[in-house]
Amino acid sequence: MILPLEQQVANLALSKELKELGFPQETYFHWIFRRRLVGRKTKGIIVEPVWVLDCCRYGITEESIAAPTAAELGEILPKGIKTWKGFNPWQKFEWWCNNRDMPFKTLLEGAENTYQADGNTEVNAKTKMLIHLAKQGLVKFEKESVR
Repeated sequence: MILPLEQQVANLALSKELKELGFPQETYFHWIFRRRLVGRKTKGIIVEPVWVLDCCRYGITEESIAAPTAAELGEILPKGIKTWKGFNPWQKFEWWCNNRDMPFKTLLEGAENTYQADGNTEVNAKTKMLIHLAKQGLVKFEKESVR
């Protein structure tokens, strides 16, 4: 089974939040702002702005937003982060990610001891965890590539 690309990378809202926190923008996939032709009228063409997912073959620009994959996030997340898929009929999320097994010393240096993120995909659960850890000061982003 091949997952659609949109389910293999962080969604646009979470990717924007990562960018604001200083996440490196050197990932393979990016959200790119484009204009899409939606019709023609007698006085000209009608276009609508849209964010599309693409590989960075056109180069990384200020407007593009890195869309990390679950594998790229797995390399950045610290040791002790667990991700699993579960079934819970009363919740809308299928994936969970927690920091319960992070080294105790690391958790003492941060504010919150344990945190659990959820998401409709593995990558979104991992992205929410990374955002939480960055806001707590437990993860710092460097300027090197995550590819």
